[in-house]
Amino acid sequence: MTLHPLVIILFDNLLPGQQIVYRLEDLGYRVQCLAAPDQLQEHAEREKPLLILVELLKNADSTLNAIKSLKSSKLTAHIPILAFTNESNTNLAEKSIDFGVDITANNSAILDQLTLLLDQLLHVE
Repeated sequence: MTLHPLVIILFDNLLPGQQIVYRLEDLGYRVQCLAAPDQLQEHAEREKPLLILVELLKNADSTLNAIKSLKSSKLTAHIPILAFTNESNTNLAEKSIDFGVDITANNSAILDQLTLLLDQLLHVE
């Protein structure tokens, strides 16, 4: 039995989050959803995901701190992270890069551009 690559998603809003889950499953990924940023480090260390997607809305500060912890750990620093947020949160999108997010996208574009964003995120140089 072959396991599909795992994606961990941390999101606040059910609607776009659930649509992303369905899209990822259609693309052949296994998906684990988390609701609390403090679960991210433990899950990433234990489950060894291919990548992590996070929504930056209600718990943005906690989520950014969790990302910083991931990028500070030898066990999880290599995991690519895609963050998505509202178009109006351009400052937050820019700030997220400083915390270790690899790519940011806005909520309205993430579903349409998910395949392209994943390709960019997983591009090996």
